[in-house]
Amino acid sequence: MRTVSLHFAILLALPLMLGACSHPSGLGQLAGTASAKPSLELTTGLRIAEATRNGGDNQAAITLYRQIVAAHPTSPLPLLGLGDALYEGRAFDEAIAAYQAALRLDAGNPDAQVGIGRVDLARNLPGEALAAFDRALAAAPQHAAALNGKGVALDLMGKPEEARAMYRQVQALQPGNRGARNNLALSILLAGDKEQAIPLFRELSAERSAGQERIRQNLALALGMSGRMDAAAEVARMDLSPEAVKENLAYYAMLRSLDKQADGHAAIARAVNASGT
Repeated sequence: MRTVSLHFAILLALPLMLGACSHPSGLGQLAGTASAKPSLELTTGLRIAEATRNGGDNQAAITLYRQIVAAHPTSPLPLLGLGDALYEGRAFDEAIAAYQAALRLDAGNPDAQVGIGRVDLARNLPGEALAAFDRALAAAPQHAAALNGKGVALDLMGKPEEARAMYRQVQALQPGNRGARNNLALSILLAGDKEQAIPLFRELSAERSAGQERIRQNLALALGMSGRMDAAAEVARMDLSPEAVKENLAYYAMLRSLDKQADGHAAIARAVNASGT
């Protein structure tokens, strides 16, 4: 079994997380783009690239997106898909370049700003991420991915109440949005209310949907931070190797010590985020 990094799963684990983004293959909402109605050839190519990425071959998807960009140089759509694939491959500089190229073609494109914000979050730059998400929301005030990402940035900046307001806005727009529900539960957990967070994670983990491995590890995190190490280990073992479970239990203990600091919420959020995606 493989080790699953413990991070503010908010990040872009559940679709904004991408998926978490709202533009599969870049085929999503556009803000006044010149290619508002892409050709059949373009949409077909994007769907193939997206299917390749969803099938687990991210590098092949990147190659396909680059080919589509070359064939359709005036459309921002393949650049958005390319940026997402590069982001998932942790090629952050190249991802930013793709999103910026999309913005040169469509200056008001909120999905490109969301992509930039996600990269900033992955680099632990919440202030820069917040600015990018705000730019996206200026163009599309009800953009769920931007609202969700803004919540993550606010949590990382130690502003949990403002963060939760963002997650609740997403839930009002999309009641079944698992990314926002997960992020709300994490925010509550990181603020120290473990007993409220645990049932939220249990509810999510009981659902049959993509991303359950991450949800279970967030449940284990909540149990560990509440001091229930045996229960945390039992949940963690569902996905992790014995060695990884041991490492995570030590990590939970470290987070419990951070919880006692004056700026516990921000300190824990930074520690969880820094552990990687």
